[in-house]
Amino acid sequence: MEVLKVLNEYKNISNEVLNALESENYDVLEDFLNKREELICILNSFEDEKLLKDLIEDLDLISLENKIQKAFNEKYLKLKNELKSFNAKKSISKTYFKTQNLDSFFLNKKF
Repeated sequence: MEVLKVLNEYKNISNEVLNALESENYDVLEDFLNKREELICILNSFEDEKLLKDLIEDLDLISLENKIQKAFNEKYLKLKNELKSFNAKKSISKTYFKTQNLDSFFLNKKF
């Protein structure tokens, strides 16, 4: 059955996506996501939606999708917080060095 083959391939690629997210191997994510998108297009062309839905439930793809979504959200929030922290440190650093340079400038004028 071709539908089952496509769904199994989809599940395998989804597991690879989850593993890549957990190991923070972001370089391979785009390839895996593109392959998943191609498989979704193939699945959308199947006419027997009831069979497709039953197979998706049997393979437990919905919980796998939820795990992937949760992992994406966690990584997104982590990276967002790291960027905020980096920007705050950069801003503090710039402010500190500006003040330091101005003070030395004024000191040089007094001499």
